[in-house]
Amino acid sequence: MGYPYWISTVGLCCGLLLTYISLRRSNFNFTFGHGLIAGYVLKAVQQLKARPAGGNDPATWNFDQFAQTHWDYQSNNHGTPMFFPWHRMFVLQYEKALRSIDPSITQPYWDWTLDSQHPQSSDIFHSQNFGGNGQSGNCVQDGVSAGWSSVIFKPSCLKRCSSFSTFYSPEALTGLINQALDYKSLHDAIENGPHASVHNQVGGTCGDFASMASAADPIFFLHHAMVDKIWSKWQSACTTNINSFEADPNSPMPPFNGVVNDVFDTNGLCYSYSSSAGDLALSVSCPNGKASNGIPPTIDNHWAEELLQALIVGADSQRITFIGKRDVQIEAISAYHPNGYSLNENYTIAAPAFDDLSDLVHLRHPAPIPDYHIKMMHMNETLVRQTELIAMKITDDYNNREGYCSPAALKHFNKHNHLGLYQ
Repeated sequence: MGYPYWISTVGLCCGLLLTYISLRRSNFNFTFGHGLIAGYVLKAVQQLKARPAGGNDPATWNFDQFAQTHWDYQSNNHGTPMFFPWHRMFVLQYEKALRSIDPSITQPYWDWTLDSQHPQSSDIFHSQNFGGNGQSGNCVQDGVSAGWSSVIFKPSCLKRCSSFSTFYSPEALTGLINQALDYKSLHDAIENGPHASVHNQVGGTCGDFASMASAADPIFFLHHAMVDKIWSKWQSACTTNINSFEADPNSPMPPFNGVVNDVFDTNGLCYSYSSSAGDLALSVSCPNGKASNGIPPTIDNHWAEELLQALIVGADSQRITFIGKRDVQIEAISAYHPNGYSLNENYTIAAPAFDDLSDLVHLRHPAPIPDYHIKMMHMNETLVRQTELIAMKITDDYNNREGYCSPAALKHFNKHNHLGLYQ
């Protein structure tokens, strides 16, 4: 018996129902032709935007109801332990709404690590996918959301004024996952680092995507499917991670039915994630002493201490608490900025500048999040800068490995992107 390509035969039993576990695919392999998101997915998104508002069941909602819900429940689900589980439930309900239009659909994810070195040229922003920067009045005028209105900032349009530099690379992201010895560490790093970086750069200073109105932009759901995949990868790295949470697992997730404990296992929710070229082997130190397979960056035990003390004049080493050689927590230290970073004296290769497109092999540092965005989103600046510094160090480690070339290196960019935005 054959199955449609969007269905994974990972298992037949999902909860108490005899059904298949659907496979959420990367935008790079969930395509119609070369580089185009499957046309029926884009069509369903447009129909979801156009249909009338639904009732209490989220599967009946229209697109604007999802955008409004994200806005209405912003305070409980950002900067709190609820970040991962609430957004998992949110994307799941959105996927169910799309399936009410076309039952064959699974929600794609955007592996932005592969676009990290030149994100503005991603196929995601092509006019036949989700469109690019806003034009007159910063209104999006091409792609699936061309001419959309904003349900949040009425009577405005959907806006983007993207300001791109670089995202987190596969190596930087994998390093952050490797360092997360508990749920809190993962949440702090991902929400304040790569998650925020994508929101800030795609939305820019005016865009819905860079604010709590971000779910008004359909790219939101590809981005947060990727964020959900990151949590899923960390959960799978150690047997104790699957149910790890820093608050009460019986916490409700309004306005949705159910509690946090209900969404720990994606297989129980009837979906899993496909692999991507950006998936590097993890090397997570598990509580039971059994680490996942993988080769960690070459980092000595004291690199973080030396780095932080070099950046923060007079820093008290007693305030730097080490959990492991790839993890560091900072307490009671004033905020610092990665512009003060300098290359380790033992390294010979520095990361190329953000706007240097001549180096096709080495990785650029992830761009620092602007101060205004940190303040606007009420983010913890210390956590933001800590995450950026660690990512910069990991990037330098990989750049100085003889013969290493990242799957996200510019020389490989058009292997993943086919629509010609990157020349």
